[in-house]
Amino acid sequence: MRLVGVDGAQRGVFSVQEAEKIAHDEGLDLVLVTDKAEIPVVKLADYNKFLYEQKKELKEKKKPKQQLKEIKISFTEAEGDMARKAKKIDEFLEEGSVVQIRLTMKGRQRMHAEFAQDKLRIFLEKVTIPYKLVNDIKKENAFLAVTIAKINK
Repeated sequence: MRLVGVDGAQRGVFSVQEAEKIAHDEGLDLVLVTDKAEIPVVKLADYNKFLYEQKKELKEKKKPKQQLKEIKISFTEAEGDMARKAKKIDEFLEEGSVVQIRLTMKGRQRMHAEFAQDKLRIFLEKVTIPYKLVNDIKKENAFLAVTIAKINK
């Protein structure tokens, strides 16, 4: 079997007994890295430390990734509704999510996109958590969209 040292350097090819003796002399354990190779590869390591690092890596992989949350507001949204939705955005930003805000426009409202942009900017002022614009306000058919994320300190 191929033996790899604690530092990751190749130590050579040894029999099972020789590898176990080297590990015993150094006060370490043999950990199987792969048995799929032509010659099985083992590494000298403290087994408990190795298990701890494996669990730590697995836990890191399970962490949730940044999620994209979406909030929709309308051109004729009332103040109270806007305040409630701004509070919800604060919660999403605290969680670390990225938030997309969509302002929908119907019928003749589409002709007044500048008023809709003003409405969206006023809405963004209601968000109390410091944020950055991931992308600028963009117009797409019947809505304006902007994406924001929390500023990491």
